[in-house]
Amino acid sequence: MTETTDTTQTPGQGEGGEEQLGDAGKRALDRMKEERNDARTALKAFQDLGLPADELGEIVKKHTETDQEAALAQARQEGAQEARKTFEQQLTALAVRERAAAKGFHEPEAALLFLGDRVSEITVTDEGVDTSSVDTLLDDVATNHQYLVRQKDEGSGSSFGLGAQSALPLNGDGIEHALKTKLGIK
Repeated sequence: MTETTDTTQTPGQGEGGEEQLGDAGKRALDRMKEERNDARTALKAFQDLGLPADELGEIVKKHTETDQEAALAQARQEGAQEARKTFEQQLTALAVRERAAAKGFHEPEAALLFLGDRVSEITVTDEGVDTSSVDTLLDDVATNHQYLVRQKDEGSGSSFGLGAQSALPLNGDGIEHALKTKLGIK
């Protein structure tokens, strides 16, 4: 790399101006001079190819992204990834609550708490949530924490809670019949 002599005066040069800049200012000034000299050298190399500077500038502009464009593209990509992650978490929570309700959990929302970090084992694809992994995890929770799940009534085979059938008719005839049978009255 050939060193070109600089005949232009930079702010702070001449008449003791560099001394007024301090060490950091001097280093910055030296970096600026070095960058300018490197740019001149690069320009000279391109001009040796026979292309005018304007044409070279257009070619470089076409084929390079500015720092701002690159930062913007990266920010968009990170934003999209974060949005997808949030969406997948919400979709997973919804699937867990839905499957927990179907499995008879008293409070389906509580199933998420008992799954804890194991929620990350549930896979989400473009087709949706892997419900078989949700079911497997919920079965483990139901086995280890049976009090979270409605138990079936041994006598009637129905479960307590929503949709459960009463053993007695609403009009009270069942009680009368049970008493007569117990007392042996026909």
